Amino acid sequence: MAVKPAAIYDWQLNLNGTHYTEHGLVCSFPFDDLKEQNAFNELTGGRPDFSKATNEVAKAARKFNQLAIYQWHPITFGAGVEEDDLLHKNIIQDVYPVRSGLQEVGSSSVVWKRGNDGLVA
Repeated sequence: MAVKPAAIYDWQLNLNGTHYTEHGLVCSFPFDDLKEQNAFNELTGGRPDFSKATNEVAKAARKFNQLAIYQWHPITFGAGVEEDDLLHKNIIQDVYPVRSGLQEVGSSSVVWKRGNDGLVA
C-alpha cells in the first residue's frame, strides 16, 4: 500500500434479522499519520479528504473479494464550547462499493451525533 495504516484489526458485519455475515478488516488511518504521509487535506465545511487512503483500501478490498469498504470519520460543523468540545461534531459512515454494478448501494450518513441528552447512535 502506498498509504500505510497505523493498525489493522479483524472485523465482521452481521445484518440484523438475517444470516448475512461479511468478514473483513478495519484499517486505522489517524489523521496525523495521514498528514505525515502527505495523504490528508481538509476540505471546506470541515470534511476531511483522505482519498489516497480510500483508494488504497479499495484496491486491497477488490483483491480480497470484498463487496464494499466502510469509512467512519468525524465532521465538524461548528465550534465546540468549553464544557463540550464535541458539541458540533458527528461521525459519518461512508459506504463505497468496490465491485461493478454496486455503485447504487453507496451511501453517506450520520452514525453518531451529540444530542442534548448525550450520545445518539
